[in-house]
Amino acid sequence: MRTKMSFPMTIFTSMRMMNGKRAELLNRILISCLTLLLVLGMVARPQGRKEKIFFEAVVLMEQEFYDKALSRLDSVIILDPAQTNAYLMRGVCHQSLENDSLALMNFYTAKGLDNQNPEVIYFLAEAYQRQRSWDSVLKYYTITSGLDNNSSKSQIGLLRANSELDRWEEVKKNIGTLESVGYRGPDLYYFGARYDLSREDRRSARSNFYKARELAPNDPVTNFALAKMYYEDGDIDTSGIFVDQAILSKQDEYGEQHLLRAKINYQKEDTLHALIDLNEVIHLNSECGEAYMLRAPAKIYFGDSLGACEDINMAFSKGFSSDSSLYFLYNCVKK
Repeated sequence: MRTKMSFPMTIFTSMRMMNGKRAELLNRILISCLTLLLVLGMVARPQGRKEKIFFEAVVLMEQEFYDKALSRLDSVIILDPAQTNAYLMRGVCHQSLENDSLALMNFYTAKGLDNQNPEVIYFLAEAYQRQRSWDSVLKYYTITSGLDNNSSKSQIGLLRANSELDRWEEVKKNIGTLESVGYRGPDLYYFGARYDLSREDRRSARSNFYKARELAPNDPVTNFALAKMYYEDGDIDTSGIFVDQAILSKQDEYGEQHLLRAKINYQKEDTLHALIDLNEVIHLNSECGEAYMLRAPAKIYFGDSLGACEDINMAFSKGFSSDSSLYFLYNCVKK
């Protein structure tokens, strides 16, 4: 029997702007589980064996005991191999444990059991979004838009995917669709700003970024976007204010925010804090060749010429090169 979950639209549409990665997953779990409990007709003391075990899994997930929750969900699936919701919740558990491949496997299983339920497809789309697989994100949000009559949730997913794929005419259409249904969330202005930047309209872009920030002042994505704009305009003081606010959210998954702050610190001749930020970039993203290259002069400054040479070699091995590379290498050898 098909079990359709109905999530509050505002949770999904504003989640990227309002919450961190961990909070995003927890919100999804709490809202999903609440809906599931209602759909399954559970009361405070569920009676059926399967329902009791599922309820235990819900409680464990809320407490972030994901391994134990997975064990309970496995038991539910043994009792009912066609339980779509159990596979969805297993997928969410694996996402919380950063087992993305296992999460996808469970979401695909849920899709195989109920491929006409848009809520199931949302999980797949968001799983691919975590991996930045934007073609797949676009594919699955296109499917959901056909299943949920072009809801705001689907349009925001399409908006995000199209912007990452530089499909700016499609972005314009997505924005128009959202405006036509009265949506005025922070995503609308954030991606509107990115559309403005694609047309080199920096004044309008800045205005839209600020509108997004008014609705979600602590959103690291918008704060980082403003930091980059001010940095490109040569205003490193204002850029530093916004990048500091972005970093406070502790969502710099790929080290981009710390990388920008390192560049700002170099311009302020604060080599020590530049080095600290670059160390953090490499900790977060060991494949960032630019971070190794930028760290080399800091190591030279502090007398670690051998370490600087090693960083330059690492930068080249990661595929990064620039006109300044030979200069850095010369100084390493010279010292």
